[in-house]
Amino acid sequence: MRTIELNEAKNCLPQLCEAVARTGEAVIILADQKPLVTLAPAAKRPETTASIWAARLQFEQEQGALTEAFELPPHAVDESTWRNPLDS
Repeated sequence: MRTIELNEAKNCLPQLCEAVARTGEAVIILADQKPLVTLAPAAKRPETTASIWAARLQFEQEQGALTEAFELPPHAVDESTWRNPLDS
């Protein structure tokens, strides 16, 4: 990993950033010969789909058709302690 002194990095920061982005190699910036910060390329953002419908179509092609036929799990109610909140 390349290292560079802070005062030198200060003078060529735009070029240094471009080189890091282009090569993907991080650079350690030193202050008094000690590591201060690491300049690293940003993580690449995943490609996004144009619309939710396109995303659903892609999901269904990869995972199978989505169905809306589902049942909620049974809701257990303790009838001995339950009271209607609308009753005064």
